[in-house]
Amino acid sequence: AIDAVEAWFAERRRTAVFQIFDETHSDVAVALHGRGYEQGSVVDVVSGPLATALGRAASGVTMVSDVSDTMPDFLTDRLSAARAVEMQASTLPQWFATASIDGVAVGGGMAIGDGELVGVFAMRTDPSHQGRGAGAAVFASLLERGAATGARTVWLQVESSNRRAGDWYRRLGLTRRTGYRYLRRPSISSSHSDA
Repeated sequence: AIDAVEAWFAERRRTAVFQIFDETHSDVAVALHGRGYEQGSVVDVVSGPLATALGRAASGVTMVSDVSDTMPDFLTDRLSAARAVEMQASTLPQWFATASIDGVAVGGGMAIGDGELVGVFAMRTDPSHQGRGAGAAVFASLLERGAATGARTVWLQVESSNRRAGDWYRRLGLTRRTGYRYLRRPSISSSHSDA
């Protein structure tokens, strides 16, 4: 199976990447490490009651956030072109929120509704405005719209290395449910340069 995946990536002239979940049998990771794969980012998948997260996020809101059905320029400018297209390709209901200071967007995010679930994606805050409430305003606005659609649970993914965000989501009542990591095969050029 690994050979087939590597062939698929090779046909497309891309570096092979595997996404290994907590639940993936350990033999897979061992086999990939044996082939020289290197570990990339580690991601936690967290979730919790939407009402709890909304109540805690909204209590810290210090600014207003606008909600729309189209991706705002603030997010488009901060995502790769391919990622922006991918994010908007969902057939499920999706909405976006943007927080502004003096008419200038300083934070944004996206949500996708799926019945009783709402997923939050692409949370971004301008680094020069972190700690001013933009993230809380965006998150609360996304969850308010989710609650209006009947969602009861919020979930999202956060890189384990992003401790600030991870700690904040835990304070909002979200709990780690599972996680995954990427294993990437070093490119031929990088392995030659190491020799």
